[in-house]
Amino acid sequence: MINQRGEEAPFGRPTEYSDFVLKVAKAYLKDCQEIKDGKVKTPYVEELALMLDHDDETLMIWANNHWPTDYSDLELRGKLKYPDFSATIKKIKVLQKLRLQQRAVQGANAAGSIFLLKANHGFVDRVDFTSKGEKIESPAVIIKQKK
Repeated sequence: MINQRGEEAPFGRPTEYSDFVLKVAKAYLKDCQEIKDGKVKTPYVEELALMLDHDDETLMIWANNHWPTDYSDLELRGKLKYPDFSATIKKIKVLQKLRLQQRAVQGANAAGSIFLLKANHGFVDRVDFTSKGEKIESPAVIIKQKK
């Protein structure tokens, strides 16, 4: 793995975000958007984390990190610290969702794609309780007292 200074570095988690992280994330997203030899690549935050020599939790912390609401600079209070990185992570997730949907529809490992869509993108199985577009009411139970 190559660190920010271009040197070989052991696996580990850096404590600080840098512009290098954003540069690699944008390049990764761009690479995943390209069609190569008729094939597309599905992006994963975890893969990006490994490329950056981080763990995925650190990337998500950076993507969701806000300035404190009592920060001295009033204009920054409550805003994202790294808005460009946050936007790039969101785009990676949207592209992943699209690629998984495409794979599920095309039948290429549909079960795996559906599982990941449920696990990572909020998809759920749904039962349709309608009939010809009309909602089916629950049956009414009437209890009469015996005289």
